[in-house]
Amino acid sequence: MQTSSTMQGFQLTAADASNPRCFNLIGKSLLVSADTGSGKTASFLVPVLSHCANIRIESSSNQRKPLAIVLTPTRELCIQVEEHAKSLSKILPFRTALLGGGDAMAGQRHRIEGGVELIIGTPGRVIDLLTKHDIELDDVIIFVLDEVDSMLQRGFQDHVMQIFRALSQPQVLMYSATISQEVEKITSCMAKDIIVISVGKPNRPSKAMKQLAIWVESKHKKQKFSDILMSKHHFMPPVVVYVGSRLGADLLSNAITVITGMKALSMHGEKSMKERREIMKTFLVGEVPVIVATGVLGRVLISWV
Repeated sequence: MQTSSTMQGFQLTAADASNPRCFNLIGKSLLVSADTGSGKTASFLVPVLSHCANIRIESSSNQRKPLAIVLTPTRELCIQVEEHAKSLSKILPFRTALLGGGDAMAGQRHRIEGGVELIIGTPGRVIDLLTKHDIELDDVIIFVLDEVDSMLQRGFQDHVMQIFRALSQPQVLMYSATISQEVEKITSCMAKDIIVISVGKPNRPSKAMKQLAIWVESKHKKQKFSDILMSKHHFMPPVVVYVGSRLGADLLSNAITVITGMKALSMHGEKSMKERREIMKTFLVGEVPVIVATGVLGRVLISWV
């Protein structure tokens, strides 16, 4: 395990006592408040990989039921987590199953039945497979909730609790940018004597991002937005613009292209998985300077950019 982790820049043998990885490795349940980019994904993937690989190596059974579950609020974040897991586990006996909407459920079920250590999925799709196809989760020992506050805001609390009740007293690792009363409430339902860790200042904006508020009257908003896009001083692509609706994303992206001549694309829940991946690919390589997205993709897009 140390060899694989060292290749990715992690030194497990010299872990600091305040590092969430240390508590994860000794089986403690955690609630961690951490900003995007703080290394939280590695802090839960490293112990998941370690526990699961050790169990597989020591076990004589040919069965490979899931040993850990990671829930995230969006398909895109699931993809990111799975990519990290694969890069960290190249030399280990470790397989993942990605469960998200937009892909065929039959293929996802077949992947699990073929034997995996880690399920990475959205609450809705995991519930679908749990209720319709009776996937077996009785061997799961680690239950990770990434972006807990975002999941609760999207109304996934009942789904999360339903999945938790299908497990047999797993170690619970919860990660959240903010710790609200709702987050504290669901935490108390899942684990007793949970350890709370704050990385950085809780409930504060990330210092890695400069924030500037511009107050504009509603009737002047479109003109001001156009001025910013045309300004050599303010417009520095790549740029993500957030709007409140899917229709708004489509209309605004079209308007940007017509008014400025720049290529702009929309990203929202009605786009297929294939479309989203293609849009993100063109955005990241610089072919598309502007993406207009609904808030449901906010955190994922920030972390990808």
